Amino acid sequence: MTAAGAALDEVEAVTAAAARDLDPRKVAERTAYMKSAMPLLGLAVPAQRAILKRGFSFSRAPFAVQFPLWDHVWWHARSHEAKTLAAFWVDGARGAPEAAPFWHSVSPWSAGIACWDMSDVLSGLHARLLEAVPEVVLPDLRRWNRDANPWLRRQSVVSLIHQARMRRRVLPAATILDLVAPLLADPDHYVQKGVGWCLREASVVHPDAVAGFLRAHARAVSSVAWAAAGDKLDPDRRAEIAAVRRR
Repeated sequence: MTAAGAALDEVEAVTAAAARDLDPRKVAERTAYMKSAMPLLGLAVPAQRAILKRGFSFSRAPFAVQFPLWDHVWWHARSHEAKTLAAFWVDGARGAPEAAPFWHSVSPWSAGIACWDMSDVLSGLHARLLEAVPEVVLPDLRRWNRDANPWLRRQSVVSLIHQARMRRRVLPAATILDLVAPLLADPDHYVQKGVGWCLREASVVHPDAVAGFLRAHARAVSSVAWAAAGDKLDPDRRAEIAAVRRR
């Protein structure tokens, strides 16, 4: 067996053991909530992070050794939790390379997203790399914005300004809104959630531009996106846009 195959088996075995005594009703509730495309063991995020913190037989290896192992886990995981652990690991990996080569290594993972939680973890990493090397990351986000894969379309906007309060540098409002606009009519539920969250976070740093965009596209913004989009706007502005939406 290869080292990567052994790593995958270890991750799957440890997560399965941790989930062995879970209440089946809680597992069913979490399965319904997550809507994962993969078999789900039912482990909550704190339990998953605790597993990663305890580590595996290969956890002390340097990044260059661990990345191929976790890359194999990402692409070949048999459970939702094993795959999500790979996302958690790469998001907080120590000893990662410089931003540009790191992006080239991890960006392909987005094509393998199977649930919104994996998407959100990777979006946080993408936002940090975008902040560091926008000239490298932004062209890929623009390409993803038109991709047939809805998870890539979601990444193209959520990665732009994930957790605005944590960003030291942000893109111009026009750059962000130019990527949001083509997705206003996107049929995918999770893309629409991503549109809403992107607009919400963008409004923290570009309140006037986002308010103007929402006012101009008030009737085009879906109810799913609107549920988040105006959350951080001044209440009077939000009420004004909401009134336009009702006309």
